[in-house]
Amino acid sequence: MGRRTHEHEQSSDRSKIRVFYAEVDGSSQSVQDLMRTLTAAIGRPAQTVLLPPRVLQESSVGIDGDANARPSFVEAEVVEQTDATPSEDPAPTYGPQPAAKRKRGQGQKIDRNAGVAMVPHLDFLPNGKTPLKVFFSEKSPSSDMEQVLVLSHYLQHVMGIDEFGPGHIFTAFKHVVKPVPADLKGTVRNMKKFKAWLTFTDIERIRVSTVGDNFVEHELPKASANGEKGTR
Repeated sequence: MGRRTHEHEQSSDRSKIRVFYAEVDGSSQSVQDLMRTLTAAIGRPAQTVLLPPRVLQESSVGIDGDANARPSFVEAEVVEQTDATPSEDPAPTYGPQPAAKRKRGQGQKIDRNAGVAMVPHLDFLPNGKTPLKVFFSEKSPSSDMEQVLVLSHYLQHVMGIDEFGPGHIFTAFKHVVKPVPADLKGTVRNMKKFKAWLTFTDIERIRVSTVGDNFVEHELPKASANGEKGTR
């Protein structure tokens, strides 16, 4: 039985792999016996992978000219896989990686009212009726939704506009000199969905619902700390 040079690769990131090559002139059983011997000689736990013998000399004629001779030798591999500490190099990743999750308020700033245009020629000082600024002050709405509701109520019931859109409400906010909600259309949709104060199928054709009218006429202004309501 002949033996080829024992090759041992050792580097900082591949010290856990050892490869042995053996040449034998015999049957596959002889190769298996050799593998068991080599495995037993290793002094630490290892996983041995036996690869099928590979014939290196396929000629049907032996070295001495014997036509019945078997191949002169076969090559087999023993791969030892130890439990050594894995390399610190990170495993490669493939394909697009998920974007890092942004915290609230760190995203790109967008003006959600950019498409809302003011409506010209709205008369917020109608003859014989309460001016919008006075009406708004009397009702004293606090939240964005309450402010939108009061302005909508005035547009519909005082100014007589049966159907209106975000542009009308936006213009009314400017008239009473109050900050416009950052997402006016979103606020209007939430008022319909969660409060039922407004009703519409097209956001450009808004109407105040009965629930909304009742809130403006009977719930505003809200009672103060001593239980008294503000002056209408």
